[in-house]
Amino acid sequence: MKELNLVQEYAVCAMAGRKNLKLLRNDYPHIVCAVGAVFCQMIMDGNLELDEKKRIVLTGKVPEGIGYMRELWQKIGDKKPMTLQRWLQDLTYNFTTKKVIFIYDGLIESLREAGCIETVTKKGLFGLKRLEQVKKDCADAVVEKIRAEFLEEGELSDETTTLSALLYHSGELKRYFSKYEEKEMKKRLKEVKKDELASIVKKALDDIQMVMMAVIASSSSGGN
Repeated sequence: MKELNLVQEYAVCAMAGRKNLKLLRNDYPHIVCAVGAVFCQMIMDGNLELDEKKRIVLTGKVPEGIGYMRELWQKIGDKKPMTLQRWLQDLTYNFTTKKVIFIYDGLIESLREAGCIETVTKKGLFGLKRLEQVKKDCADAVVEKIRAEFLEEGELSDETTTLSALLYHSGELKRYFSKYEEKEMKKRLKEVKKDELASIVKKALDDIQMVMMAVIASSSSGGN
């Protein structure tokens, strides 16, 4: 298995154990977190930064080797600067993946190339059918990396901090960690170092959380 980036690590943890790969297309919290992960990755890679008004703006560094990141980077450059919260709302408007299907397609293809996807044959109503699924051992490797870093006394890396927060916001953290581990992880996340990059990524994660809360509020009011 090739080394995975933040977006790929989030995707394998979110989709492992699921019946198919459409979770990141059909489940809104996962759509938001997956797209948010792309923004966070580009911030950490130095492709994006926040201006004085906390809006996402381009740097002079173009994303290398990852088509969907480069395409999103170009889309950001074609529009007026917006906060990440506004970007997420714009890209996932009406709970649809129409505007971000290129991210989903590119991400799935990158997981195939990384050796994280396998084809399985299952019995269906009309005979055997072949499905693609994320390999469980790929997700296990990511989870063990998170667990090992949280158990150490040193500082958490920006990638592990961001990944853990994304898994928490999408409800995936509890699939892999005990209640005690989850509690300890949330405690350590509050103690994250306060350097410039960490503060920028934290702002991005706060924006993701705000979008998620708005979705929950909207769903609740719609059911009354």
